[in-house]
Amino acid sequence: AGFSWEVSLTERTFLDLGVGAAFHDGYTGTTRNPSANRAELGCNPLIHSGSSLGYRLTENWSVMASFEHVSNGGTCGRNQGLTNVGARLAYRF
Repeated sequence: AGFSWEVSLTERTFLDLGVGAAFHDGYTGTTRNPSANRAELGCNPLIHSGSSLGYRLTENWSVMASFEHVSNGGTCGRNQGLTNVGARLAYRF
């Protein structure tokens, strides 16, 4: 859950910024399974932030280079966090 803003840089390029909360069923400070290969996230909910640099191909289609990070922001115990970097193809209705 969160908010995002799109800022036009030129007629075709834009920046998308977002922030919100991420709820998960991962490991927190009270649960831990050392045999599993999963991140320890510390608490629930987490802070979710992200940004994308996009290019409008047409009025409806865009491509974006994206970055997002989910973390407890140091607000509680363990904080391995999760980071995703990638590309997106988007269609606007």
